[in-house]
Amino acid sequence: MLGALLVAVTLSGCGGSSGGKGQLVRGGGFQFTAPAGWSIQHTRTTWGASSGKVDLVETASFQTVKTYRSGLFPQLPKELGRVAASLAKDVGGKVVGQRRVVVAGRQSWSYRLKSATIVTDVTFVFVGRKEYQLLCRRAAAGDTAPCQQLLATFALP
Repeated sequence: MLGALLVAVTLSGCGGSSGGKGQLVRGGGFQFTAPAGWSIQHTRTTWGASSGKVDLVETASFQTVKTYRSGLFPQLPKELGRVAASLAKDVGGKVVGQRRVVVAGRQSWSYRLKSATIVTDVTFVFVGRKEYQLLCRRAAAGDTAPCQQLLATFALP
């Protein structure tokens, strides 16, 4: 179990980093590439990387009560919309968009939250009895590349 709580960080050029532009973050049965030079941190349920006070890419994992089946996908937006609205309210913002995305080969829902100066994208990926929340936060006029990198490199090894 200790291995599940540890984050293995591999510097650019090793272990799956894309094009030498990142560092591999592993934890909780998943991995993703974070921007090179960002500070890596983790808690019991989250693994992420940050730069400064605003820029953040992070993945949280949770156990679900019921097993996810692909037939449930069309029903998810109602519940996930409430979760996204609650997250937006917590940061003084609102949900300004929702879209379907494919992450780690799985149909997923992504929501954009916006406050006066910050944009947060949160994407929900379900696998069996696991829920992964991929979060990317940036300044409203900030670089979207770290968000794209998180979704493109998230994997369930």
